Amino acid sequence: MPLAAAIDMIINNRICLLNPDGWPDKNDIGFISKFISLRNVEAVRAICFTYAAETYHHWSVYGQSDGVCVTFDFEKMIEFFQDEEFFWGFVEYYPNSKIRPEKLGPRDLCFTKRWAYKDEKEFRIMWSSSRPFDGPKYVNFEHNCISSIQFSPWTYDAICKSLKDIFLKCLKGGEGVRIEKSKITYHGEWLDILKSVDEMDFDFLFEGDQTYRDPFPKRKTSIRRSK
Repeated sequence: MPLAAAIDMIINNRICLLNPDGWPDKNDIGFISKFISLRNVEAVRAICFTYAAETYHHWSVYGQSDGVCVTFDFEKMIEFFQDEEFFWGFVEYYPNSKIRPEKLGPRDLCFTKRWAYKDEKEFRIMWSSSRPFDGPKYVNFEHNCISSIQFSPWTYDAICKSLKDIFLKCLKGGEGVRIEKSKITYHGEWLDILKSVDEMDFDFLFEGDQTYRDPFPKRKTSIRRSK
């Protein structure tokens, strides 16, 4: 989520569900619009999570330069969405040739996406109302359902330190929350692998005019050293 949204969430102890009309995926909007018409509701709001491990894709698409990743304890978090107007589920992904419209109930439409989005591994909480509703839907929660907070890998270290101090002061009942900068673009343990590279013998790659011996022969790759 954007940094501003994370600050609002932590300071005000509230989770924000937004209007899907603002989503960039028009396919998604179309399915939810059909749910609205079938159920004859006036308003729908949603918040999306992922159960996938951290990826560069998540940061570049959703986090960007000032993004924040908040990880929740599912069992604790879902307790705050027990009102009958809330419903949730894991998103199912289908190729065009595999989807069966006749088997989709109204609520299924809110959790169905194209196969191209499968890497998102999305979990979604929805809220619907039979009454007109403007603006976002806020749900109060407790900080003890937060497991960790990560800052964007592109956030300056000095800013990360300041943000960490701010969040630590605001967290109530979440003293065990891990707060750190994402290491996805600069990971010390991964770079430590390079220390062993100097000890490896790569002479076999360029002995005379021999063909490069591919360690993955199934690829059938063959290259020669240029003269």
